[in-house]
Amino acid sequence: MKNLMKTLNLSRKHSIFFLLPLFLIILSASQLNEPLSAIEKEGLVYTLEEARLTRDVNTFLYVKWEEPIFDYVLTQENNNMVRLQKFIKEQGGSDPLERSMEGRFNIPAMQTEYNKLINIGKNNKLAALYVSMTLEEKNYQKMQERIQVSENLQLIRLYGKRMGNTGDHIRILYRDLEKMGVDYEAQVMEQNEFLDLVQPDILLDDISM
Repeated sequence: MKNLMKTLNLSRKHSIFFLLPLFLIILSASQLNEPLSAIEKEGLVYTLEEARLTRDVNTFLYVKWEEPIFDYVLTQENNNMVRLQKFIKEQGGSDPLERSMEGRFNIPAMQTEYNKLINIGKNNKLAALYVSMTLEEKNYQKMQERIQVSENLQLIRLYGKRMGNTGDHIRILYRDLEKMGVDYEAQVMEQNEFLDLVQPDILLDDISM
């Protein structure tokens, strides 16, 4: 009897170890499909519009100056927008950008920002690089903030992907500014955090400049 009870106890312990990974998978799946909170929904809409703002500003800058970095940024942001739009549809929502027009925004603050940034960026290439960099600093911070208040795993992954893209944009823009002899200081981020981000050995992506 003692041997039987020992065997059963060992069996229960092993069952727990086998079931724990399955439980974690089920838990992750439930978080993955969990309905979005009001905060997550609002953040998602703003993220999509901010990605569009970044794409449209860099589209203007690329047409004006034909610098490869602007084309790279606008392409990356367009890809992020497609992923975000797909996620919104999967959540049962309608596409907020279905009738959108380039350079036109329903959020007044974004329209004001777009107008201001293209007016600055049209002056010269240096001003254009500063415009693009300032936008990327803002985007990086906002992704950090929204990841912290989100629980849906798929949404967090989308934000993480965009945050990674944004970090690459910042590093490439910083390198271009260095080539122009500019000692760039962060406009939005904390300077120490910015300097950690632009370390050359953590460049995740690159383009031919």
